[in-house]
Amino acid sequence: MMPDPSVDSRLIGNLRRVRLDFEEVDLQLEELVAKCDELIG
Repeated sequence: MMPDPSVDSRLIGNLRRVRLDFEEVDLQLEELVAKCDELIG
């Protein structure tokens, strides 16, 4: 049975959004680490 193409495109869209969310969290973590380094250093 072939999967519904609309399900595939929705899944891909969700994955893209999740990946962008992770990139944003990663940037926020980097900022936090930099601030901690300033405080400790």
